[in-house]
Amino acid sequence: KDFQDVVTILKDFQDIRVEAKIENKGSQAFSLSIVVKEKATQEVMRDLRVTLIRGDLELESYLSGTGRVTFEHVLIGKYTVEISNLENKVAAILLEIKV
Repeated sequence: KDFQDVVTILKDFQDIRVEAKIENKGSQAFSLSIVVKEKATQEVMRDLRVTLIRGDLELESYLSGTGRVTFEHVLIGKYTVEISNLENKVAAILLEIKV
């Protein structure tokens, strides 16, 4: 089927829920927004590092002060999104964006 304008993916881990929202920006470019919440309370978690990786190359990494990180101009392909706190990695999501 055709790619919708916005696709939202929810993934639960041990103590957290990750919401990945992929928005079609045309010309095979997308934006990817990541929100991490505590699974029990649904409170947005702040001060997490969210990293976008393609293959072995780290493309972008942001510290989430507001609880939401957005990557702009993401092209079609396979990506890993890693979420870390100060001590260690708390989650990783594999995404394949295609039309």
